[in-house]
Amino acid sequence: MKILVKSHRGGWTTNPEWVKEEYKNRLALKHRRAKRPPVKIREMDLDNSEPWMEAPRSIEDLLWIAQQVQQRVDQHGPKSSVVHR
Repeated sequence: MKILVKSHRGGWTTNPEWVKEEYKNRLALKHRRAKRPPVKIREMDLDNSEPWMEAPRSIEDLLWIAQQVQQRVDQHGPKSSVVHR
């Protein structure tokens, strides 16, 4: 008579040796991962743009920047049939 044994992957098997081997391998992998040094995450500068104007001094400067941005968006932005303005 064969006995069903629950495997660690959620299924059932008739081979208890396979379950023991799988459990041993999972423990070994867990120990290897624990011994690894933590992954170093490099800080990246995500802002690769240059300012339109170093220090805008008036509302006219801000309006000029807004016009330039809108011009670039119209030129390089997504082309859709719906206009959002």
